[in-house]
Amino acid sequence: MRRSLLSIILLLLLAAMALPVAAATQSATVAAPSLASKAIFFTSDGMRPDLMERYAAAGAMPTYKSLMAAGVRGQNGLLQGFPPNTGVGWYTLATGTWPGEHGSTNNTYHRVGEGNFNNRTSFSAAGTLQVDTLAAAAERAGKQVAQIDWVGGANAGIAGPTVDFTNFFSTRGVLAAPLNATEQAGAGAFGISYQVAGFTAASGWSNVPVGDDLAAPPQQTQLTVATTFGAQNPTRVYDIYLYDSVVNGVAAYDHAVLVRDSAAKDANQAAVNLAVGDFKEIKLTGANGLIGARAGQTAGFYTKLISLAPDLSSFKLYFTSVERVIATCGLAACAALQGGSLESYIADNLPTAIAADFAPLEARIIDEDTYVQQGRDLEKVYSDAVLNYILGTLQPNTDLAFVGYPVTDEFSHQFMALTTPTDIDGAPNPYYDDLEGNGTPDGRIAGERHARRADRHPRGLYPQRLPGGRRQTGTGALVPDGRDGLRLVGPWLRAAVVRDQRGQGAGRCGLAGS
Repeated sequence: MRRSLLSIILLLLLAAMALPVAAATQSATVAAPSLASKAIFFTSDGMRPDLMERYAAAGAMPTYKSLMAAGVRGQNGLLQGFPPNTGVGWYTLATGTWPGEHGSTNNTYHRVGEGNFNNRTSFSAAGTLQVDTLAAAAERAGKQVAQIDWVGGANAGIAGPTVDFTNFFSTRGVLAAPLNATEQAGAGAFGISYQVAGFTAASGWSNVPVGDDLAAPPQQTQLTVATTFGAQNPTRVYDIYLYDSVVNGVAAYDHAVLVRDSAAKDANQAAVNLAVGDFKEIKLTGANGLIGARAGQTAGFYTKLISLAPDLSSFKLYFTSVERVIATCGLAACAALQGGSLESYIADNLPTAIAADFAPLEARIIDEDTYVQQGRDLEKVYSDAVLNYILGTLQPNTDLAFVGYPVTDEFSHQFMALTTPTDIDGAPNPYYDDLEGNGTPDGRIAGERHARRADRHPRGLYPQRLPGGRRQTGTGALVPDGRDGLRLVGPWLRAAVVRDQRGQGAGRCGLAGS
């Protein structure tokens, strides 16, 4: 009987975690295999394995290099399911089956077998998954399992802690002045918000910060964060107070205070106070949280003051969607958490879930710096907190951790496709240095040497304002201070990949790119 791919992968994982009970019976001339008590199944969404291996060998991706040395991986990646996208890839890796078996045939698609053929669904929706998963099988075998940043993981139905993706409750976009018709049209094409700020003299405010009010009289405007799910999230309006924080007699507006309109312009109840360049979280809790069936649940979003001219001639405030993490856990330890569930505990106590969002970038209402800050830097803060909590506090005895990294998929689309000369098989990339794909090079890069020298020329890469970092990696992420995007945090994960002084493998890691 032909053994299924799921069974083979599971046997390999469990074998790698087995105890060395037969070592004494082996010949003295045959070394016993290095066995592991813990394992990581790591998936980097959209990662080109050939580029990752090339940059790791060059020293640009030390964490991946360590994982490859201590773990196992496919030769030049894995055989890809079709179509080659997130909705297919994550379940193929999680189950060891093809989309015709596991049930997810795309990111979004129509369910088959329905007469009206208009019931669209998402790969992460409940009921999509049709087969068993590695996580569930390992748990039945007595292993302590966790899934972290594992998209669609909630559908596996394991008892162990699972942090899936996120639910969105509002639009996202910018409040800007003056009107930029091109940006407004781009936002409209992607269905995101473009609001034009109108400034008036600030009135009715109390408890405001000290500012240079004589030189720069405070101004006000409003931001609307429109709901996309009115039954569970209200449309939110914020009064904005603009002021000059430096009292020197020279007008130079440099701060924006956001106050929920229900707070009657009381700056003591400010949601956030932003200087130019600040990208900060706004937590929505208690009566200010979600409503309806989710009444009182915590959510949140982030705002960035992208620009504010000293004379108020230009202004741009970016806001992300209101979001709440998707998390499940059937353990008694999770039920005993503050809030009564893992999801509530994370939403209440850890940073708000956040991920890269290509739409504002492609609509050209934000710059690449802002896009990368959101998708790499803020995502790192959130995910590191989740990893540390689950593997360091909640379930430190985890045997098998399924850990995902979504950033590589976004950055591969936005940056690597423009900076990599060939595809994985060596065929020319028609969009290399050619944003429009019209055969005329844009002249913004001169070859891969720029990627390797990004620490000296951080803005010499394509696109025109690619943010600084030490190196561009094979995942498409720019690496700050030697990091390569993968978060190995806490004693559990370090133990899972670092060899001890005797050379015995303390853990095993499987690498995959979906």
